[in-house]
Parts: sequence; structure tokens; C-alpha cells
Amino acid sequence: PKLSPQVRRMSGSLRGKVQRLVALETDRPELLEALDSVAQFYTPGQTAATDFGVGGRHTLRGELSKKNYALACQFLQGLDRIRERVETAQKAVVALESSAEAIHARIDLASKSMRSFLEDASRLERQRNELRDQAGKIEAFLEQYQLTDEEIQALHRDPVDRARGEPFFAAL
Repeated sequence: PKLSPQVRRMSGSLRGKVQRLVALETDRPELLEALDSVAQFYTPGQTAATDFGVGGRHTLRGELSKKNYALACQFLQGLDRIRERVETAQKAVVALESSAEAIHARIDLASKSMRSFLEDASRLERQRNELRDQAGKIEAFLEQYQLTDEEIQALHRDPVDRARGEPFFAAL
């Protein structure tokens, strides 16, 4: 950058500092954003002399500490809410585990009952099949060996000598 005649007349060390200040690109977006974020810590009544002096730095440090403390308090409050929600969720998980265990126990009991029921149903099915088989045999026996109404009448009521005893002897 081109230096003014006043800057050229200054002492060497001061000239170097001024040159560095002049070389700063103060219109860069990053620098403007940083300055805007620091500007909120200055009070409107500060003068240029205190802005960059020891008092200004001390004030700035104090303001930064207060802001840091306020942010820490907000963070802790938010953390307390999160902790409460996590505790609530943990209680819900414990309740769910308890319910799941109770359901598991009921399912085991129902499974045992169902097994017993199925065994009983199977046993009854076998008995029914046996009884049907027996009923079929009895029915076949009765069809083959049961007397008709005429044969019963010939044995009980008709005289033995009727039709030379043929109905009586045929029924026997």
C-alpha cells in the first residue's frame, strides 16, 4: 500500500505498526462478523480512550465472563431438562421390561395350558375313534345276529308247531 508523508516521518517501530494496520483488510466478511459479535459487549457511553485501554480490556473481559456465565447457566438448565427426560424414559423402560416379563410369564402359562389342552383333545379324539370303531363292530354284529321282529314274534308268541315249526327253528 502507498504510505502518506506523515507515516513516512514516524519512527521505525511505529511505522511498522501503522503499516500493519493499513495492510489489514477491514472490509473482509470474517473480520466484520467478529467485530459485530464483540461489539455487543461494549456499552454506548465508552470513549475511544477506554475502548482499547486497560480499562476497556478489563470491561470487555468482565462482559465476556458474564456472558459466559449466562450461557453456562442456560446450558445447565437445558441439561437439567434433558436429565429429567432421560430419567422419565428410564422409568418407562423399566416399566416396559416389567410388563414384558409379566407378558412372558403369561405366555408360558398359556403355552403350558394349551399343551395340556391339546394332549386332552388328542386323548379324547383317540377315545372317540375307538368308540366309533366299537360302535361299527356292534352295528355289524347286530345286523348279522339280531333277530327281526318276525323272528322275535315266532320265538315268543307264535306256537312252535305253526307251519311245522319252520319259523321257530329258522329264528333259532
